[in-house]
Amino acid sequence: MSKIKNIFRAEYFLEKSHNGIGALEKVRVFEKEDFKTKIDFIDYVIVQPDHTIGYHQHSENEEIYFILKGSSSMITGGETVKICKGDVIINECGESHGLINNSEEPMEIFIFQVSK
Repeated sequence: MSKIKNIFRAEYFLEKSHNGIGALEKVRVFEKEDFKTKIDFIDYVIVQPDHTIGYHQHSENEEIYFILKGSSSMITGGETVKICKGDVIINECGESHGLINNSEEPMEIFIFQVSK
């Protein structure tokens, strides 16, 4: 297993996320088997305008969203917040969250998931 991956040379696949609207363009950069720690995966995701990551909850893990490009609205911690390039969001265990790309530009995100 290579410890170096290039997201721009990887094969993308389309995925509907948590019953969201539209398909996300996604690369699974690393999987659980690639780590010695409790990291489940690292994904690179492109969310097109008017597409969403559906509102959902994780009970046994946390997700960290690192916004690389774009802006949108995110529901996290029971409130809707504006997020943009450079923001890092922690979605804690038991907390519901979702994302709506309500801008006119694609949004690029790294998503890290870590188990308890």
